[in-house]
Amino acid sequence: MAMLLRRFGGRNAPPSEEIAIRRKTRCSYRKTMRVLQKQTAEHAATSQQQQAPQDAATADKEARDKMHKLVFAEIIDTERKYLEDLYTLIIYFVRPLRMKFADNYTAEWKVIQLQFGTVESIFEVNTDFINEVTLKLNGPEPDTALGSTFVSWVEHLHYYGVFCNQQEMTTQKIKEFLKSNSQFRLFISRCKTTTGQKLDIYDYLVKPFQRILKYPLLLRELKKYTDESHPDYGNLYKALELIEKTVDCINKSVSNSENMKKMLAINNSIVGHKHMNLVHTNRRFVMEGNLVKVSAKGKSQTVHCFLFNDMFITCKPKMGSKYQLSGNVLLSKIDVESIENITKELSDPIKVIRKDKVVNDPTQTPAYFFLCCASSEEKNKWLTTFTCATNLGRSTQTGSLFLNCV
Repeated sequence: MAMLLRRFGGRNAPPSEEIAIRRKTRCSYRKTMRVLQKQTAEHAATSQQQQAPQDAATADKEARDKMHKLVFAEIIDTERKYLEDLYTLIIYFVRPLRMKFADNYTAEWKVIQLQFGTVESIFEVNTDFINEVTLKLNGPEPDTALGSTFVSWVEHLHYYGVFCNQQEMTTQKIKEFLKSNSQFRLFISRCKTTTGQKLDIYDYLVKPFQRILKYPLLLRELKKYTDESHPDYGNLYKALELIEKTVDCINKSVSNSENMKKMLAINNSIVGHKHMNLVHTNRRFVMEGNLVKVSAKGKSQTVHCFLFNDMFITCKPKMGSKYQLSGNVLLSKIDVESIENITKELSDPIKVIRKDKVVNDPTQTPAYFFLCCASSEEKNKWLTTFTCATNLGRSTQTGSLFLNCV
């Protein structure tokens, strides 16, 4: 203050000037403080903005790491539980049954025995899998334990393909044995009691099928919470790709197998043909059901219809265990369309136009017949399915057929 007084006249300065100097000094001070406060606030805000993304990124990484560990643990824990179930199946059902019925050489028992052998093979390769993962977890590169093991282990999944293809037939044969063989039925009951569990042999036999479908889901979830910088990310990516392809092949194989069985059963249930063989590698069964067929002249009859991806078959109602063939036509030779009710009795009809029945006189109406459904819902289902079957048939052509259409 003395310095400021001397600058503006010292002690000889008038009181009014001194007051003005003091006011000016206080004003300058306040302005300086406001500037400093503003700068401090801006700096603090900038620091918080810079710190916030870092904190969010850290929190996100911690959350992902936590989920990664949880999914990893779930894979290991569920795998061990799965192996325990397979062990129970083998020790309490497979081996006792094999010893008890060692003298049974029927074809039906051989089917069951084949599936039992596949279960033992699956148990062996899955035990090797979990042992290798455990070994790697205790080795020099524990972070790559799971993905790398999955990659090398995928080649053993062919056992699951064999198992899934035989599963339906095995279940059917076991049911037949339980129904017809009292000794087998009693022994199975004792085996179940020995396990101390409520599950029966069917519950255990479905485990491999359930597990093979679970692997892609678990790996996809683990990959989701694995950073691309993680040492096992590449292995998980490759393992997921390989397992998805394998499971897809198994699903297609099972679907083809079931489709073949269905077509063979239909083929064997139809009489009145000499050269028809429905079983074809590219043919797919789509739908069946009872409809009322009405000719262009108004004659009606109830028919049982079979729709495939390339053809449509009509049969007379079932007589005992057989159908009597009444006609068939390629889907490429017909068009279907929805029309209004013919009569009160013949409602919800579908018009089927026969493109293969050439009319010499172009002024005449093309050959056609009607398929009447029980309800509008059934009609819509058949119309939609006809369209889907036709589209499916274009991608899986089977060539020409062998019967004249009636």
